[in-house]
Amino acid sequence: MNDSSRGGYLFVIYLVVSFILSFVIPSRTTLKLRSFVKFIYYFPYAKSEEAIQNLEKFPGKLLKIARCFKENQKLKKEISTLSLEKQILSTRVKELEDIVFLKDEKFFEPGNFNVTTPYGTVDLNSGILLIRGEFKEGSPVVVRVSDDWVLLGKIKKTKGGISQCLLTSNKTSRVAVVSEKRDFWGVLVGLRDGLAMIEFIWPSVGVDIKKGEKIFTSGWDGIFPEGILCGRVRDFKRSKIGEMWIDVTLGYNLNSIKNVFVIER
Repeated sequence: MNDSSRGGYLFVIYLVVSFILSFVIPSRTTLKLRSFVKFIYYFPYAKSEEAIQNLEKFPGKLLKIARCFKENQKLKKEISTLSLEKQILSTRVKELEDIVFLKDEKFFEPGNFNVTTPYGTVDLNSGILLIRGEFKEGSPVVVRVSDDWVLLGKIKKTKGGISQCLLTSNKTSRVAVVSEKRDFWGVLVGLRDGLAMIEFIWPSVGVDIKKGEKIFTSGWDGIFPEGILCGRVRDFKRSKIGEMWIDVTLGYNLNSIKNVFVIER
């Protein structure tokens, strides 16, 4: 059989099938058949929903399968909605828990703190975090990390409903600090993202420093309340003339911050 004969036979078959679908089989049944074929073809995809809606009276087990699939899609949407609501409620519960813990801190005073969220970062190397809301310049900003309140920085300036928080990692940041054992004092100076250094340490001799030791605000600068965790000792060194430097790993991670607390005094 040559190609022309084969093409002729296929054309005749096409005409016969078209005649049957157009005149012999009722149009409603034809529409259902087309919808069913579409449903089978697009079964793994969302387009099958449209086909299912046109199979309301399709007989037999196929209709049952279509209805089950449609119900399954509906349940998936409900589960997705409930999961989103659960996430929102979990965030709110965490925020309320943080507020309860904050009230137990000695630097807490009723009505002097506000809860807000980060807006974004100007630049990690700049050491500035944008937060939502307008707050008094110089107000300390803290975050909850595990079981500790960690100093994030202080409000630098505010404009248009957004405030700039000068992080403790900023090179212009200065915080009066004290060791966990309260055996030395100094000034925490920002270095870069996640790191700072303690200078002007007093006393400079006879101090037992250990890696991992916690560093807290001392309150001596009159800006930051006493007792807020700043970070942990990363390393320390002493010069030949007795000067000492202490490297500190700051206690917060900008990538995991959700709520921030501004202490307005």
